[in-house]
Amino acid sequence: SFSSIFSQERKVIEKAHPDGKPSLVVFYNAKNERVREISYLPNSKMEYEGFFKDEKEHGTWTYYYDDGQKKFEENYKNGLEEGKQYEWDPDGQLNQVEVFKEGKLLKTIPGKAAKDKD
Repeated sequence: SFSSIFSQERKVIEKAHPDGKPSLVVFYNAKNERVREISYLPNSKMEYEGFFKDEKEHGTWTYYYDDGQKKFEENYKNGLEEGKQYEWDPDGQLNQVEVFKEGKLLKTIPGKAAKDKD
């Protein structure tokens, strides 16, 4: 199950800010492979969170503005961008959507057009 995967992770603070607060936290599985990483801003808010499979980016990577507002959402499959990638303005408006297949950009949809399709 999903929760048992996370319970087997080993958490390591790889980097810290000058005040000692975590900057980069990496999670390893029982085989000592990276499975997830979280980067924190100096204000302790999350900068991004991403996942790995076989040491390659895999799944959803989410990036945030300083205030916690979502900035980007990227999807990966075996280290390559795959599917829809979203970009938001600092005010939370969808700026654009990019569509990838096996790491190649297929199309870019402006935010307003992307919202009209959803």
